[in-house]
Amino acid sequence: MSKQFDPRFSPAFQPGYDPRVHREEPPRGPLREESAIPSTGIAPGVPDFAVPEPEVEPVTGPASVAPAVAEGETHARAWWQRLNPWIIVLWALGVVFIAAGIGFLFLVAEWQRTSGFGGVDGYLVSLLAQLTFFGSPMLVVLGLATLTSTVVILAFRWRR
Repeated sequence: MSKQFDPRFSPAFQPGYDPRVHREEPPRGPLREESAIPSTGIAPGVPDFAVPEPEVEPVTGPASVAPAVAEGETHARAWWQRLNPWIIVLWALGVVFIAAGIGFLFLVAEWQRTSGFGGVDGYLVSLLAQLTFFGSPMLVVLGLATLTSTVVILAFRWRR
């Protein structure tokens, strides 16, 4: 006994549909009369609203610009089109974090060498120097963790 489907909807999108059991024959013949559609002169039988395909000119130039593609192969996207922009941003942030951490460490070392940290202004500079001195290694670690995590993501998604 075949399950009855709601006739308003395609059986393929209803619960209990099995393509092996509930196979439908494709419609035989045209769905509409071609003569009823006005032609634009682009090609016989092409309706008014159809837009012709743009003509593609062959790419010419050096081999590095237009590599030869074997028959049956599809054109692969260029390497720069395959790059994930968010991974590039993470790489840049990782490098900036590492550079900032190392730079701040050198800055604190220079502050300690040149200033005596005396008076109220010296106290604030001393406090800022201590915060920077203890925060700089965290920036370096954060940068290394960012770079490592992006490498892990790329390694996980890599396919041969």
